Amino acid sequence: MTTELKPYEILAEIDRQLPAGRPTEYWNGCGSEIRDQAVIDAQRHGLDRTIRELTILAMRHPHDAEDLDDLRDILNEYRDQIANPDSIITDYPPQMDSLPTFGGDDIEDTVGIWSWNANSVLIQDVNGEWQIEPRAAV
Repeated sequence: MTTELKPYEILAEIDRQLPAGRPTEYWNGCGSEIRDQAVIDAQRHGLDRTIRELTILAMRHPHDAEDLDDLRDILNEYRDQIANPDSIITDYPPQMDSLPTFGGDDIEDTVGIWSWNANSVLIQDVNGEWQIEPRAAV
């Protein structure tokens, strides 16, 4: 039972299960109050639920992307997590039908195009990988 775990054991397990590269970044940005609250939540509600909630918080949301390259990288991180049978991320975040765009003329026929900038479009290939292609190629 999670209540039997010591706080440092809970934090170590959360770190182990958060997406690769995110634990240190997540804890450094949140402060000790969040770490303490994570321990309390894990003891109260269970470690699995707490890890799931923190993992989702640690993942960057596509709407926070700074540019098309950043959006592609965020979506590929979700794709990698979804493909990992050990991950607790099982789907893309909501609002995938309204991803941000980054300038350029609007595209009339957006079938298969998820976002764009002045020179490029974001597509998802048949293997689920998010890729940037030149606008002229689409």
